[in-house]
Amino acid sequence: MFRNLVRAPKIYFEELHHLDCLMTDENKEVLAQFGTILKQIRIEEGLTLLDMEVHTGINEGELSKIENGKKNFAFTTLVKLAKGLDISLSKLLAKYNI
Repeated sequence: MFRNLVRAPKIYFEELHHLDCLMTDENKEVLAQFGTILKQIRIEEGLTLLDMEVHTGINEGELSKIENGKKNFAFTTLVKLAKGLDISLSKLLAKYNI
């Protein structure tokens, strides 16, 4: 019984990694483009990743993954990013040409 509990996190991690590998090239490109825009705005505002962590509650490592297009994220994270940059969500999204 306990043996299965010990193995569960490893299996769960492997399943999550597998799902990430299934991301389409189109989705990867969307995330990469958004990450580039996010980083550009952050730098223009004179903010470091640590500043953003303080403003958003999202740790530096996760922010770096988002900026580098390596992490898909929830809508709530998008809202936190806009608040952390002190811009409206619509302005943040307007920079991304769909």
